[in-house]
Amino acid sequence: MSAASGKKGGKGAPPPPGPPKDAADPPKGKGKATSGGFAPNMKAIKTDAYDKLPEGKVNIYSFIMNAIKIQESDGSVPSEALAARLKTAYGVGKGVPERLVDAGKVYCTAAFLEAFHIFANSFTKEYTKTTVTKLGDGRGKQAEVNTEVVQRDLEDAIIMFESHSEFGKEYLSMAEAWLHVNVGEGRQDKEARSWASDTMVLHDVNKNRNIKTVSEESRQEKELLQRQKSMQKAEERRRCFEHWLGLVPAALTDVLWSTCKQTMFLEGGSGGCLLAEMEAGSAICLKPKKMMAVSEFLAEYMFHALNVPVASCRVVNWTEDEFHNMTEHLLKAPVMIPGQEANVRTVLTGTAIEGDDLGIEYI
Repeated sequence: MSAASGKKGGKGAPPPPGPPKDAADPPKGKGKATSGGFAPNMKAIKTDAYDKLPEGKVNIYSFIMNAIKIQESDGSVPSEALAARLKTAYGVGKGVPERLVDAGKVYCTAAFLEAFHIFANSFTKEYTKTTVTKLGDGRGKQAEVNTEVVQRDLEDAIIMFESHSEFGKEYLSMAEAWLHVNVGEGRQDKEARSWASDTMVLHDVNKNRNIKTVSEESRQEKELLQRQKSMQKAEERRRCFEHWLGLVPAALTDVLWSTCKQTMFLEGGSGGCLLAEMEAGSAICLKPKKMMAVSEFLAEYMFHALNVPVASCRVVNWTEDEFHNMTEHLLKAPVMIPGQEANVRTVLTGTAIEGDDLGIEYI
């Protein structure tokens, strides 16, 4: 629906006049922009992982990332370019750029390789990988999943920095190949690796967090409690199904919607359906058809012609008084499973938001 036009809007209304050209724009936000830099409140992105480093120390992640970004096509790491980047990078202590500016390619490439392997050796945390092997059917059968514990290795560390390199995952092998050819007597290589071992700082991102450890006994108790809750929910759902299976089909015509005792939403198909328990132990199923109403009719007549048992259906259009009478009483009826109120409203009105608007045409 389009908004009504008035004096302040509409297709033919001219745009409102702007401010005079000599008027100064009011400041936006709390931080005032400074010339040639970020607003002061943007500098809050710095953290202890990068700021509070002793002189002569460098954050290993920052060092590796900046070295990868200026790596040349032959695989080497140029010293002047690396020093220039580290001067403006986070996590670099005083004296580090000055130490590297005249060190040379062999020194910086060897330092980069040593830093990377130090990082990779510390990058060994296990993580749980879950893979869905078979999707659920949407009607109560859960999806089948495969869970395995994966140990990170050198390849995972390479992939971690891949996006920072214009050479993809080849940045490490290129640096190793270049250094192997140009290492010479190996003196600079040993000095650079020793410097990297003493200079690089591995920041533990969890050191300032309160890590809560769970004992094996406590974990087993929580798992047992979770299994009991799952079994309880499954039993409640089984009793619900038994209740509905014990009811008889209600008549499709002259339905007294005011006698509805309770409702229950069922998932599956195109949008699920709503079961409504009526008087005299009967029940009726409601399903929003939207653009599928004709298909349902054709399917019903075809099955009847083939003598195949099939549920009969009747369309209730939103323009009919019965539609509004039905939605009014079913929305007031108790919901058998707590928490399904939004699902019930979606089936009946096409939206989970309370209001008078309808998002469906047929039920």
